[in-house]
Amino acid sequence: MPGQVDISVIIATRNRAAMLERVLSEVQYQELHDLAVELIVVDNGSTDETQSVLSNESQLPLVSLYEETAGKSRALNKALDAARGELLVFTDDDVIPCPTWLLNYYSESLEYSTAVLFCGPIVPQFPEQTPQWLSTHPSSQILFGNFQPDLPEGPLPSTLMPYGANFAARRSAVGELRFDVQLGPSAENGRMCGEDSEFMARLRRKGGSPIFVPSCSVVHRVTPAQIEPAALFEKAFQMGKSTARILGKAVFLHEQYGYEFNSTDNDAKGHFERGLLINLYCGQKSELPLNCAGQSTSKLRGVLARLQVCEYTDLLSASARQIFEKLFEDSASPLPIT
Repeated sequence: MPGQVDISVIIATRNRAAMLERVLSEVQYQELHDLAVELIVVDNGSTDETQSVLSNESQLPLVSLYEETAGKSRALNKALDAARGELLVFTDDDVIPCPTWLLNYYSESLEYSTAVLFCGPIVPQFPEQTPQWLSTHPSSQILFGNFQPDLPEGPLPSTLMPYGANFAARRSAVGELRFDVQLGPSAENGRMCGEDSEFMARLRRKGGSPIFVPSCSVVHRVTPAQIEPAALFEKAFQMGKSTARILGKAVFLHEQYGYEFNSTDNDAKGHFERGLLINLYCGQKSELPLNCAGQSTSKLRGVLARLQVCEYTDLLSASARQIFEKLFEDSASPLPIT
């Protein structure tokens, strides 16, 4: 595709053909005016109808790539190697962008000519059966990518970080910067996450605060399977692993959000919070050695004991249960499954 490209839209996908088809149809109706856009989709070893969806798409300036080895970071890096746009816009295969999404990103990149990173709102679209307390829970930000800060257009506060389903970066600033293959879902990492936040953190250090653009919103479609306790607890475990790997230390979510350990487990919200914390801290404990960068992980063990992890093993995710006994081998008095 000859000529200058203004925007490269980047999507990595794996075995979600129906969702991918929907987002491609939405991008087709973007209000672009005279912008030159390329849509780079990397099929990360899908075994469903993804290739058929891509082959049948003729209405878009599509660049279809294939990365056989499972790994979202690898797929995104392949897209970065091929991208020609001045502005790189990253999203996922399960979103619905607003009609002026790309146009507004490009306009703001001209308005804030020295900024290197931009982001917009992410609004979860929950299934009908979602409990109201779950859709509004503080942890919906990290579990469902809920990003709706009540802020005007402009630089994000240092306490906020965008999510990977909706951000943009200047290609000149990205340069040779690539996603860390030790993070993100892959064959070797399992369902680990965090590749997007770590990538943006490096960009942020390079070019300052991201510019929040309220008019560049996307809707994130949450499936019924994603609100099931097993899926939520597994995600919490993987987030714990990712956080520990990136920061090299434990992060205590209950202190940040003021969760109580004595929530009654007859209450769905209290049951969820206990399970969320148990799995998050088990994930961190699995990644950190007994002493990491001078920091003892004994606090993690103490917090898990306060959460009565041995009495609530039914809340352990599949990954946490698989390695539970090993997590506490470094102690003279391990916490066995009861």
